[in-house]
Amino acid sequence: MVKRSSTALAILVFGFLFGAPLAASAAAVPSTVETGVQDFTFDSYSADYYLDRDAQNHSTLTTVETFVARFPDFDQNRGIIRAIPNDYDGVPLRTNVQSVVDENGEDVPFEKADSGGFTELALGTDDYVHGRTTYTITYTQQNVVRAFTDTNDDELYWDTNGTGFAQPFASVSARVHVASALKDFLTGNNACYQGPQGSTDACGMTQETQPDGDVVFSASARNLGPGETVTVAIGFTLGTFAQVPAEQQDPGTDPGHPFQLGQTETPWWVHAGSIVVAALAVLGSAFTIVWRFIVPAASKGSGIIIPQYTVPKDLNLLESADVVGRSWTGVPAQLVSFAVRGRIRILDYPVTASGAQYTLQLLNPTGVDDEELELLTAVFGGTTAGAVREVGVIDDTAARAVAGVSGGVRRRMLDRGFKKKRSSLAGLLIALGMFILIFVAVGFVILSGLFQWFSGWGILSIVLAFFAVFVCVGFAFRPAALTAEGAERRDYLLGMRDYLQLAEADRFRMLQSPEGAERVRVEGLDPSRPADKVKLYEKLLPFAVLWGIEREWAKELTLSYGDAAPDWFVSSGGFDAVMFSNALSTLSSTSVARSTPTASSGSSWSGSSGGSFSGGSFGGGFSGGGGGGGGGGGR
Repeated sequence: MVKRSSTALAILVFGFLFGAPLAASAAAVPSTVETGVQDFTFDSYSADYYLDRDAQNHSTLTTVETFVARFPDFDQNRGIIRAIPNDYDGVPLRTNVQSVVDENGEDVPFEKADSGGFTELALGTDDYVHGRTTYTITYTQQNVVRAFTDTNDDELYWDTNGTGFAQPFASVSARVHVASALKDFLTGNNACYQGPQGSTDACGMTQETQPDGDVVFSASARNLGPGETVTVAIGFTLGTFAQVPAEQQDPGTDPGHPFQLGQTETPWWVHAGSIVVAALAVLGSAFTIVWRFIVPAASKGSGIIIPQYTVPKDLNLLESADVVGRSWTGVPAQLVSFAVRGRIRILDYPVTASGAQYTLQLLNPTGVDDEELELLTAVFGGTTAGAVREVGVIDDTAARAVAGVSGGVRRRMLDRGFKKKRSSLAGLLIALGMFILIFVAVGFVILSGLFQWFSGWGILSIVLAFFAVFVCVGFAFRPAALTAEGAERRDYLLGMRDYLQLAEADRFRMLQSPEGAERVRVEGLDPSRPADKVKLYEKLLPFAVLWGIEREWAKELTLSYGDAAPDWFVSSGGFDAVMFSNALSTLSSTSVARSTPTASSGSSWSGSSGGSFSGGSFGGGFSGGGGGGGGGGGR
C-alpha cells in the first residue's frame, strides 16, 4: 500500500485532478513550430557517463553529453530541443539538469519543462543560429542500473543519443566511467549495439583502467541515420546495486504519522454521494446527445423521392452540399461545375515545381453568383483570368479563405429560409451542471483522503464527470435544421442521386418519356443526339461529385465523349478515360489548399523512453533497448 500523510494525499489528489486537465488543455494547443526546423544535421554526439552508487547502493549517473549541430546559413533554427527520459520502465530516474554550455564554456540559455515522461530542454534564445553550433548538457540521474534475470547480472543497459532524433549523426561516441569502487563487481560481460530501434548490429567497445582506478568503456559508431542510436550494456555482479521496483513511490512527508488508504471504514454516504454524481454525469450526457437531435427537428419533407435529371435552378453546388449534409463535397463539386460551365479548366499536371498532381486554371469569372465568385476569389487569390492553383498544396491563406466561403454558405441558407436555428442554451446549461459535478466529485475524494476513507466510486465519478463535460459541450451546439422549403430541395437532390445511380438504359428511357422529353427540351437539348446528351450529362457531373459517385459517372460520360476530349479537361498525354476518372476522384477527395501541419511536443522521441525486459551484456540485446536515450530536434 502507498503511505502518505492525510494532508499530503489531499493536496496530491487535488493537484492531480486539476493539474492534469490544465496540462492536457495546454498540450491541445497546436504547436506553431514549422516542420522545416528539423532540416539540419549533427556533426557529432559525444558523451561521458560517470557511474557510481550512493550510500544506499542505488546507482547514480552523471552525464556530460555534447551535441555538435550543423544548421543552415539562412534563418531557420533558434537552437535544439533535447528530450531526456524521466523513467526507466516505470522506475523514476530523478533527472536533474545542472548546466548547458557552448564550446567556449559559456552558459547557453534554456527552458526546462516536464512533458509526457520526459524532461524537455529548449536550448537557445529567440535569435537564429547558423552553421556549426555546440551544446554541452550536464545532468544527473539515479536508478539507471537494472537487474536482469536472463543474464543473472545487474546491467547498465543504456541508450546514448536515443532513437528520437529526426536528424542523422555523422558520429556517435560514448565513454562510460565506472567508479573504482565498482571495479571488482564487473563481470566482463559487455556489449555495444548500433542502428534503429531493435537492431542487433554490434559496434566496437574497448575497456581501459585509469590511474585513479576508474574503468572506462568506450564505444562509437559513424554515419547513423535518423532514429538510430548507440546502446551500451555493461554487466555487474547481481546485487551490486539496490533495485527500486517500478511501483514504489517516495515515502510520506510525515513518517511519524503514516497513512494507509482505506485503513478506516468508509461511511455509506460517501459511496452513495459518488454514485449519485456518476449517475447524474451519465444521465446528463445521454440527455444532451438525445436532445441534440429532437425538437425542433428537421422537416421530413414529402417522403416521396422522384428521380430528377435537370439541375436545380435556385441552388448552387455549395448550397446543395449544405442541404444534403455533405458539406465536405461542396467545394470540389462546385469546382467541377465551374469546369463544365467553362469558367475554369482542369489540368492533369502541375504548372509549377510544387509537386501537385493537378492544376486548376481560371478562364472566365463572369456568369457566377455571389457565393461562387467568393469561392473563385478564395481559390485563385483574385479573379484574374489565367490564374492557376495547384490542388492539395499547402497554402494557409487560401485554406482559410475557402473555409470562410463554406461558413458563409451556412449563413445564407438561414437567410433564404431553407434552414432554421435551434437553441443551444439547454445543452450549455447541462454542460455547466456537469462542470459543477466535477467539483462535487473531487470534494468527495478530498474528504476521503482527509479522513482516510476510500471509495472506488469516487474516482469513477470524477472520470465520468470529466467525460460528461466534454460530451455535453460537444453536443450542446445543435446544427440548424431544414425547413419545409429546405426539405423540398433536399428531396429533389436525393432524386438526382437516384437518377445518377440508374443503369444507362433506365436513364435513357426516362429521358425519352413524354415528361422527360419535355423537361430536357426546356433546357434546349435533345437526348437522342449524342452532342446534346454529352451536354446534359456534363451538367449532372458536379452532382455526381456531390454524392461521391463521380468515378462511376465519369466512366459513363467517357463513353459519350468517344474520341473527343472535353474542352475543360487538359491532359499532358492526350485524353484518357482512366486519367479523367482519377482526376475527378482526386479532386473530390483532396483539399484545394491545406494548412501548414503542426508538430506535437515529445511524441517523436517517445519510443526511446523505455528499455528491454531482457539484458544485453551477453550479446543478446539490441539498439534502443536500454534506458536513457530520448531524442529531440530543432526549434
